Amino acid sequence: MNKKKSFVIKVLFVSLPLIALDIISKLFAIAHSGVTACIAAKQICFRYTENTGIAFSIPIPMLAITIINTLLLFSILKLAVDEFKLNKITLLSISLILAGGVGNLIDRFLRSYVVDFISILKFPIFNIADIYISVAVLIIIVFYGKIKR
Repeated sequence: MNKKKSFVIKVLFVSLPLIALDIISKLFAIAHSGVTACIAAKQICFRYTENTGIAFSIPIPMLAITIINTLLLFSILKLAVDEFKLNKITLLSISLILAGGVGNLIDRFLRSYVVDFISILKFPIFNIADIYISVAVLIIIVFYGKIKR
């Protein structure tokens, strides 16, 4: 098996449990949708929300969101395999982006919205998939020199 195929298989192997965790967290949020619970002086809250928009709930038609998300996921994976060193940092960051993107796409296909439930301060409400994507982008920014070919 060539190095690129092996890398893609590893990305899928890392992404699948992350996707499962995202799905489970959203099912938990749905089951407790009538509950709001806060900690840390009400600065971090569980607050169920149905996000029909894109990032930060910006409104956009469902079909456009689905097409954009799908194209972005495939483009990022292709870019990573072609342009980045196939190392552990790239593996982790791409796995996180894939898991987050797929997790939110699953919601869009099943529900026509994304389940968000984490509220911190005045920041828009988000979910585990959003955390994956944000952490991955941060990893890419911090370690860009170590992953760029």
